Amino acid sequence: MEHVNGIDVSDWQGAVDWAAVNAAGYSFAFAKASEGAGWTGKTFAQNRSGIARAGILRGAYHMFTFDANPIDQASLFLSTAQPSGGDLPPVVDLERPTKLGPRDNVAAIRRFLDLIEARTHIPTIVYVGYYYWRDVLGSTDAFADHPLWLANYTDEPQPTVVPSVWKTVTFWQYSSKGSVGGIKGLVDLDRYLGTPAQLEALRLK
Repeated sequence: MEHVNGIDVSDWQGAVDWAAVNAAGYSFAFAKASEGAGWTGKTFAQNRSGIARAGILRGAYHMFTFDANPIDQASLFLSTAQPSGGDLPPVVDLERPTKLGPRDNVAAIRRFLDLIEARTHIPTIVYVGYYYWRDVLGSTDAFADHPLWLANYTDEPQPTVVPSVWKTVTFWQYSSKGSVGGIKGLVDLDRYLGTPAQLEALRLK
C-alpha cells in the first residue's frame, strides 16, 4: 500500500528540530493548536512556523471536549491555528470522555465542524478510533463524507479495525511510541494512505 510518512505533535514533545524530522523522511506533520474552549498549545506557533520552514506539509488539530460550547471551541481553534493556503485541512480530535449520549455528542461535533468549514470551505479531517466511534458516537455515519484519520495501533501493514461507514482511511495513526530524529522522547507516527501527489491535493487553496 503506497503511503506518505508523517507525525503529529503537541506540547508533550517540547522543542522539535523540524529540519531533522524532514531529513528522517517525514513529509507531513499535524500540531495540536487547541483543546476545549480555553487551552492553546504553548509550542504551537513555533511548530507551525518550523514545520513550514523545514519544507514539511503542515496541519493543525483541535481536541474536542463535550463540556465546552462547540462554537467557542471552533472560534478558539480558528484564531489559534489560522488555517491558510497550503495547509492541510484542519482536524477535529475525538477522544475525550463525555456524559452525553451519542445523538447529543454528534450534534455538538456537527456545530463545531459547521463553523470551521464555513471558514475553510473543505471537509475537516475527523480523527477517531473504532471503539470511540462505536461507543461514544453510536456508530454514526454523520461524518462519513469527511476524511478519516484513524487511530489504530498495530504492526500490521494496514489498519485492522476500521469504522464501516468510511469507504477509505485517509490518515492512519499506527503508533504512539515512535522514535524520530529531531524529537526527544516518543511521538505519534502516521501515514497518509495515498501518493504524495494526492496528499498535496488536500492542501487548502
